[in-house]
Amino acid sequence: MPTCLRNLVLAALCLTILASSIVLGQSEEDRALKEGAWALQFGIGGNFTLTTIQGATLGAQYHTSGSAALRGGITLSGSTSGQESTVEGFTADTSTGSHPDKYYSTDVGVSLILQRVWYMNSGDPVHFYLALGPSVSYSINKYSRDYSSFSGPYWYHSKNTAESTRWGIGAIGGMGVEWFANNWLSLRAEYGQGLERRWGTENATSSNRSDYPYSTSNSAERSGTTEGWFVMPVRVTLGLNVYW
Repeated sequence: MPTCLRNLVLAALCLTILASSIVLGQSEEDRALKEGAWALQFGIGGNFTLTTIQGATLGAQYHTSGSAALRGGITLSGSTSGQESTVEGFTADTSTGSHPDKYYSTDVGVSLILQRVWYMNSGDPVHFYLALGPSVSYSINKYSRDYSSFSGPYWYHSKNTAESTRWGIGAIGGMGVEWFANNWLSLRAEYGQGLERRWGTENATSSNRSDYPYSTSNSAERSGTTEGWFVMPVRVTLGLNVYW
């Protein structure tokens, strides 16, 4: 979303909140904390930009009753980079030699969270709540580098590859407050933290070849596993829920 349009949306939301503050005295039946209600969840980042709940790309909440709800989110991430060029130099017989220089890297990740939310005082204008539930994550990284260097009149060639995967299973909890501006929009402040068990594998290969003083080559392979507990950073977030 362009910055100017995003600022207009946020300004409109702020005006809506101010204009709707008179509804604080309305009955609970008019608010969205009721069975069957859905909410799309957003976070509010720096400079009042819209972000996502619990780091999730998509976040939603469903109310099973006026005092309890289920919320979940999915985060998708990915990046890729690469570069390809040519290295040139004069070989021993004075002719020109050239070799490719290639680099590629790919990162892909996905994580899921599902939490049960309990509202402590669903009949009041400001609602205190607790949230707790499991989290699952998976990521994979691939790296490849094939390059040559020239130190006249000899070439040195190297190739390296690496691939790593990681799984994680844990739990994320939080506590916060939610205030309704009207029956479809609420503001939220939340403190949360999680604990995750992570394990993964890593495989890497490397090979080197040199033309000096005569053609030589060597190669190596490495593989291993990692496993351990990871305490997620403390998160203090502001956000909003849009109900329907």
